[in-house]
Amino acid sequence: MEEDMGIINITSGELLNKYLSDMYGGVFIPFNEALSQGNLLYPLFDDVFIDERCKSLLVTRDEYVSKLSLVLSFIDNMDKYNEVVLWFGDETFCQINLLGVLTMLEQGNFKGNVVINIVDESSNKVIRKHNNVELGNFTLEYKKLLKNIAGLDNYN
Repeated sequence: MEEDMGIINITSGELLNKYLSDMYGGVFIPFNEALSQGNLLYPLFDDVFIDERCKSLLVTRDEYVSKLSLVLSFIDNMDKYNEVVLWFGDETFCQINLLGVLTMLEQGNFKGNVVINIVDESSNKVIRKHNNVELGNFTLEYKKLLKNIAGLDNYN
């Protein structure tokens, strides 16, 4: 990743990431997760979360960390950015991943601007462009989702 990092774009996955980075340039990283599959935990991307995701997705820790290396590097360097632009589809799969990314930003106490672009992933056309969001309630929504998916009544 670059030094004076300013703006970073996070996309739903590798295909959209390549398309958008070719089209717009700049720093783009694919999220490369499938939070709608397997067991989820909070907080995101700590050792317990990663171990559980590896079990759920039937991959080794090295495979998982390799696939998410750019996201994990971003988490470690989040404070170097003043804007995150998110590019995700409008279907349920992408919306759950988007909620996960917003929760990740809250968890990391990201202080910059957050912009969401919703993309039709079959055509790569932007459906909704430049929606600024305020962080603060996404972790609560993520935990509600966990409660609903896992059936946990006392999940904090």
